[in-house]
Amino acid sequence: MRPTIVLLPLLLILVDGVACKDDESPTAAFGEPCGQDDPGEDLPCGDGLTCDNLYCEEVCESDADCRAISGAMHVCDAGTCKIFCDADNACPTSLPVGPLQCVFETCVAS
Repeated sequence: MRPTIVLLPLLLILVDGVACKDDESPTAAFGEPCGQDDPGEDLPCGDGLTCDNLYCEEVCESDADCRAISGAMHVCDAGTCKIFCDADNACPTSLPVGPLQCVFETCVAS
């Protein structure tokens, strides 16, 4: 058997394996928008995140699973971290989703 006959299939397998690594879909990070009317505008939420209140929020089992957000109460509620409005009904402005609005004591994307 000729060496070129054996090398050609191996080369094709190698090239195909490298190409597959680039096929991973991009995902949205914590605090980035999701669930908008036009699904083409949003990326799906990444691992450990779920789309809640129109932004990617952390999945949780306890309050300790929710990252700290300066000036806001961020707690685990029914398996998803929730950001609650402060005493003045204000929400944090530091998330990539943009300004959040206080709706029934919970901060939601507008």
